[in-house]
Amino acid sequence: MLKLINGIERESLRGIYESEFDSALPEEGQANIVACIEDDELLAFVTAETLIRTDMWWVSPPYRKTSKAASLIRTLARYLLRNIPKGSSAIVIARDENQGRLFKKLGLREIKGTVYRLDR
Repeated sequence: MLKLINGIERESLRGIYESEFDSALPEEGQANIVACIEDDELLAFVTAETLIRTDMWWVSPPYRKTSKAASLIRTLARYLLRNIPKGSSAIVIARDENQGRLFKKLGLREIKGTVYRLDR
């Protein structure tokens, strides 16, 4: 049976988020947690989180690969990270090693894996 997890049941997942995902349990308003339950036993769940995703960084061609480009990206990234709503998560996709180094300096953790995208 599929079930939307809220309230006390949701709180019971806090330890899983901390130990399995190295993450805080998302706020109810920021994510839905849908679980597969059989005979009152939690078998699996998925988090459908409202995220702020940034991956389309654009700099005018004459400024690309210059120190000005780095400064512009840094300014934009700092603004975004300072202004995400409390309880939200931000995913920043680095398109190259330079962006990756910048995001690490700004305090983001690298998450291993591959990002897949679907636009509708």
